[in-house]
Amino acid sequence: MAYYTRPEDVLARLIELCRMAAPLLGIRYVATQDESLIPEYPCIQVASEPLIREISGTYTFELTHVVVFWVYHANLEVSLAKRTIEDMRLASGVVDFLHRPDVRHLRDGAAATGPYVAGEDKVIHSYVSLETPGMVAVGPGNSIVTTRLLWLATAQERFEHG
Repeated sequence: MAYYTRPEDVLARLIELCRMAAPLLGIRYVATQDESLIPEYPCIQVASEPLIREISGTYTFELTHVVVFWVYHANLEVSLAKRTIEDMRLASGVVDFLHRPDVRHLRDGAAATGPYVAGEDKVIHSYVSLETPGMVAVGPGNSIVTTRLLWLATAQERFEHG
């Protein structure tokens, strides 16, 4: 079984899955990394963070892929209280999606419409370890309600030379 060992592979797969699922999640745009121009809201921004590599066993590294999801609500026509609740619901939908068995393993063949049982697991397991609601300033006097999700995935990599 070949797990993802590079953060760019994990990021690309997560972006692909989020774009497929965006209409079901109520998301209108999926941004990557530090993309600053967001043309439509609600939006998810997916950003790769450090790859953690530890010795796990004989000739084997345990890898922890760290990815941050920012869920931006940005409907400025409703009250802040309503935006906060709506944003948290959007974030809950994203968490539920990320915790689906096929997505949790970044399984080949995972689809937006429902769990797909066939295919190879590309990570051992993953989960959203932290959900942080808040606000992001986007200009003088303007802010967007957002939720930050911290996603962790475990994989393994064999040493190149024994």
